[in-house]
Amino acid sequence: CFTVFTIILDFVRDKGVGANLEIYYVVCLPVFDLCGRLGSGVFNDKYYLTTPTTTIICFVCASVSFIAFIFVHHYVLVLLCELFVCVFIGALFVLMIALIPDCIEEDKRTMAMGSRLILYPPFSLGMSPMIGHFRGTQGSYDGVLYVLSGICIGCGFLTYFIPHLTKRRKTRSKNEIFNN
Repeated sequence: CFTVFTIILDFVRDKGVGANLEIYYVVCLPVFDLCGRLGSGVFNDKYYLTTPTTTIICFVCASVSFIAFIFVHHYVLVLLCELFVCVFIGALFVLMIALIPDCIEEDKRTMAMGSRLILYPPFSLGMSPMIGHFRGTQGSYDGVLYVLSGICIGCGFLTYFIPHLTKRRKTRSKNEIFNN
């Protein structure tokens, strides 16, 4: 999400959006993100889908939205793609927190909450060089969006295994208790 915040103004200029409309793209980012964060909490509390399933759907939809960003050129469609990207990424922030009680034992949840963003600092240090590389060599942000899309698909793929690994761990724990 922070990568989108970083590139959005230059990106919409590349798409030919007028200077009088650029401010809307910057102002709408946090609004759409907030809608995603609040909406995912409400949606998740209704138990329409399990938390891992909702998380996978959000990762896939964010990935599709990143790819759509590349191919749209009309200013309204660019804003619509921005809406989807920010809503789904905002929803994922809340869903990642909601996954912890579903998958982590109660005595380990505090450590899990504290360490869930432990990889953010090293990855954030790679954000600027990645943006610079694609902007400098290709002259556009398309490569950045492809990378972000791939990361979302990879995270969605890993999220698919969370319920299976949790069930396996619980089964192993029960077997160890019965064997002792």
